[in-house]
Amino acid sequence: MKPYLKLYRFLCLLLAGSLACGAAYADAKSKTLLDALTTRMNGYNSYEVQFTVRMDQEFGDMPGRIVVSGNRYYVSVNGAEVFFDGKVRQTYNSRDNEVVIETPDPSDNNILSNPARFFRLYDQDFNHVYQGTAIVGGKNAEVVRLTPKQSGSGYASILLQLDPVTKLPLGVVYNMEDSDAARITIRKITPNVPAQAAAFTFDKSKHKGVEVIDFR
Repeated sequence: MKPYLKLYRFLCLLLAGSLACGAAYADAKSKTLLDALTTRMNGYNSYEVQFTVRMDQEFGDMPGRIVVSGNRYYVSVNGAEVFFDGKVRQTYNSRDNEVVIETPDPSDNNILSNPARFFRLYDQDFNHVYQGTAIVGGKNAEVVRLTPKQSGSGYASILLQLDPVTKLPLGVVYNMEDSDAARITIRKITPNVPAQAAAFTFDKSKHKGVEVIDFR
């Protein structure tokens, strides 16, 4: 598999898992932490997440950026961009100068198909348990282990590392089912950023000769 395809596949898992944390079984401590995270993020009208992602033996640190406003979002990482305007998802790959247009399945757990699940708790999706503390980027973090309730998610477990003061994520460690662990460091979360409608739609006029693949 091409490196950028591995990265994109992993990004989908990142968004589906770390930004849509769920619970089927929980201890009180992990539930308190996840409830606080959900409350904090749901209080924002919009937000921007700056992060780096790396997967052992696959690729080193790569910077990425996410902007969310309501059910619309934009994702940028390593030459790939994902636009969702609330109805249509457009995925642009700069290496091949092509854009794939799709209508997401609203019942899909993947956050790239259902952005309304950002930072919400879903009791049917994950078991979770508190796993103590760790140092992440020089900061103390509370660690919650998430285990998918159903198979086929692509990862065996997720370690969500939360700032005990801000209640926001500092990092995420994915234990993948078919590859090495992947690690995300959250560099910054900025609430209530300007988010114009045009930011969530791919502008074909800015990419001369782009190939359009429309699956709608």
